Amino acid sequence: MTYRGHHLIQLARKHALALAAVTAVTGAVLVPQASANAATGTSSAAPAEGTALAQGRCCKRHHRSCKCRPGARGPQGPKGAKGDKGDTGQTGPAGPAGVSGYELIRGTITVPGGGLGNLELFCPPGKVAIGAGHLHTASTDVTLYFSERQGPGSWQFGVRSDLPGPSDAEFQLICAFAG
Repeated sequence: MTYRGHHLIQLARKHALALAAVTAVTGAVLVPQASANAATGTSSAAPAEGTALAQGRCCKRHHRSCKCRPGARGPQGPKGAKGDKGDTGQTGPAGPAGVSGYELIRGTITVPGGGLGNLELFCPPGKVAIGAGHLHTASTDVTLYFSERQGPGSWQFGVRSDLPGPSDAEFQLICAFAG
């Protein structure tokens, strides 16, 4: 934008406040042109040498219509050093009681030849049944037909014998304090 020098001076004298407002709104920086233009008495609204606008950068105080564009993304920097070890955290609450007081309870039943037999084993007071099993006997004709927990501290077994005479079957119950 170019202004004739005498118009600019007249405008400045008559309307100094208006000129300041126009300069603030448009961001125009009025700089006299080189001596070649001195004879014509013209001035230019070109950005001053070394200003942000003249260098192609945006600056709010120089021009509102300046279109700021971010530059290209730079390369990733090197990995930083490992940080210091953090403070030790607070101690957590105590967990539930675990299993303790492991104990085996054994029992034997005599089963009549060709018959059935049942046996129930019990844990000592305060302990619970956590497992059970049948101990293998020399006879292969004795069959376990059920093994079942009956309550927190007992287990029941059922056995059948295919032998002509009585046979013994042995069982065990695993008891412990739990939780």
